[in-house]
Amino acid sequence: MVNPILHQNKLKKGLYLVPTPIGNLGDITFRAVEVLRNSDYILCEDTRVSKNLLDKFKINSKLISNHKFNEVKNLPKIIDLLINDKII
Repeated sequence: MVNPILHQNKLKKGLYLVPTPIGNLGDITFRAVEVLRNSDYILCEDTRVSKNLLDKFKINSKLISNHKFNEVKNLPKIIDLLINDKII
């Protein structure tokens, strides 16, 4: 069976919601790591906290801080990235 998200080991362009572990970094799934690793940008609430997870799995995607205080301001940028076929 072919995974509709990963076609020939390449993610489709678009926005992915990826759950990440709260306590134990070892609780993350292989699929979550694969999506994060292949993302052009990762939206995260706190870049410092997310950086710990990304460093552990050698993920170098660009981070965009996105939380309740800046989400409205970020929306046009995120929409523009999606229109330009980025993986977020």
